[in-house]
Amino acid sequence: MTNPKARTRHYIGIDPSVRGTGVAIISVTDGEVQQHTLRIALKESGPALLYLQCNVFKNFVRDARCSDDKIVGICIEGPSLNSTNRADTLGQIRGAYNLFCMQEYWPSVYPNEIPPNSLKKFFAGEGTATKEAMKRVAEDRGWIVNSHDEADAAGLAELARALVDKDMQLTRRQLEAVKVIRGQNQTSRLLLSKNLITNI
Repeated sequence: MTNPKARTRHYIGIDPSVRGTGVAIISVTDGEVQQHTLRIALKESGPALLYLQCNVFKNFVRDARCSDDKIVGICIEGPSLNSTNRADTLGQIRGAYNLFCMQEYWPSVYPNEIPPNSLKKFFAGEGTATKEAMKRVAEDRGWIVNSHDEADAAGLAELARALVDKDMQLTRRQLEAVKVIRGQNQTSRLLLSKNLITNI
């Protein structure tokens, strides 16, 4: 039985998209794991799209956790090198999520931006894994996903947990991906800290 006073730790994955952003949350309490997924599909455009995407996300996170619980890890999928389809709009959506997470959760949590090939290597074992392969892996790992957006978000949530939870059992390829990402994000945090010290 779960201790009602036990602290719950939450890990969030976000796969930003113009047509359907995937969001996944892993909630861990005394070793008990709960998984939540959502696909945010909206028809709006411009500032309204950015506002509504973040507002739906905020409500989903609120509904999935108690007020005294804590978010300890966030991963957001970054751009692929050959991404050209509606790249400007997608960049705005990704930026909106990054800004929202910084305003809501930093300095407790820093949102990690993850290259697609690093996510695929961590979650599916191959940096070239297809969308179908990512969805199969998510389902095999107990996630209920109805789209590849949610599957990618599930992988990002698990990666967010792996970056924080040192007790997680990881494969060699997962360890390699985590090591690279930790190094990249450490540089970003140091630059941010130096900039804040300079400008405050």
